Amino acid sequence: MTSLVLAILGVIAAVVVLLIFAGWAALSLLTGAPMHVLASIGKMCAIAAASTVIPLAAPALTLGVVWLARSRGWTPRPRGHGLAVSGVVISAIALASLLLTAPFWGVEVCTRLVC
Repeated sequence: MTSLVLAILGVIAAVVVLLIFAGWAALSLLTGAPMHVLASIGKMCAIAAASTVIPLAAPALTLGVVWLARSRGWTPRPRGHGLAVSGVVISAIALASLLLTAPFWGVEVCTRLVC
């Protein structure tokens, strides 16, 4: 159950971070920000999402895999087997989705008024 709770918290935190940065990017588009500023926002979003997902999803994946390995071979499936599988799947998807942010890690962040 802990694995599922941590995985869900990681996904919720990532969605909140993404919504905040999406709002920032939308406001930047409305004000006519150049593309390199939007790329900088994308990099900062990738860093913020990684810093919220990894501390929650990595332990969730570890706990779920350990629990599934310990309960392997039990004839009647123990309580919480589905919760552990769900936690492993959700946390694996969350960690794999961080690979989609890899192109933004090489962008130089624009912190000046004129870049």
